[in-house]
Amino acid sequence: MSSGPNELKRRAEAPYLGPPLAMRWGMVVAAMVGAAGLFGCAWGMIAPRGGWIGWPLVTRLVPLVLGIAVLGWLVAMPWRPRPAVDWVTVWLGGMVARLLLTPLACFGLYSIFPCDVTQFIAATGGCCFAVVLAEVGMIAATLQTMSGPTAR
Repeated sequence: MSSGPNELKRRAEAPYLGPPLAMRWGMVVAAMVGAAGLFGCAWGMIAPRGGWIGWPLVTRLVPLVLGIAVLGWLVAMPWRPRPAVDWVTVWLGGMVARLLLTPLACFGLYSIFPCDVTQFIAATGGCCFAVVLAEVGMIAATLQTMSGPTAR
């Protein structure tokens, strides 16, 4: 840490953002994988009962959505310590990358594996929702645990 004149000036002008927190990013990725796997198993067993495509669709779709989600999370470089307020901005940057890549990748998958559009959109949306829900829950739990008793 340098304490030169520029650093002192920056500290005086900037509000106190709190101590830098390093995200437990491995746990977040594990939660994302678990949520995608759970959704895939549920879709594979329940969708055929309604006359929809089960395992053939989900075995192609889940790895695609999960890969993009993990890539969007790793773009945020979660291993770098940052103040808690900066994590929201960084996470949103990863979400933008995910939102740009998911439709492109799904279009490619749909071109290779055409099926009913409603089924494809429902499976894609359900998988994305499950992964984001697990990611947000794990990030919130991690930040709450790491920020200490003053944050509660």
